[in-house]
Amino acid sequence: MLMRNEMAGLGRRGIAVVVDLMAVSLLAGIALREMALPPLGMEVVRHSMMLIYSTVFLSQWGQTPGKMLMRLRVMGSEAGTVIPRQAFLRALVKWTPIFVVFALLMVLMPFPTDLQQRVPELADEQAEPLAMDSGSTVGGHMVAIAGVALVFFLILVTRRHPDRQALHDRAANTYVVAMP
Repeated sequence: MLMRNEMAGLGRRGIAVVVDLMAVSLLAGIALREMALPPLGMEVVRHSMMLIYSTVFLSQWGQTPGKMLMRLRVMGSEAGTVIPRQAFLRALVKWTPIFVVFALLMVLMPFPTDLQQRVPELADEQAEPLAMDSGSTVGGHMVAIAGVALVFFLILVTRRHPDRQALHDRAANTYVVAMP
């Protein structure tokens, strides 16, 4: 059992998540630049890349670049190291809810792909403005609100656990510790 002061705080963990999301989004943007995938297809690729990224970094080094930056390490509860199966399960449980929220938003609130629809100044005066279905917009807002509520729920669950284990840590039997 680890000491309470060795457990990573939520602020540092949150910053590490943002850094990792930005890193994978940048890599996905570079990799997919020349591909003509719909937004949902790009999100599927980004999710797959995030699972691979997290699994490889955690099983090899116990840290993703975001965790390295924030001086955090993921430890397996048994041997101390994280085995690939644990790393993949942890990544799957951690990133899949985020993927589902983004995927639902892309389906319910589609963004225009035509530059003239995105930048009205480039459109002809005679071109019809982009019409959004109010039902999909309401559904998209509901998904966005549910996504934010999910994040707060997951933070609350993590804060209330004696060892600050998030749901993905519990599923994979891992701990996130602060390094000196």
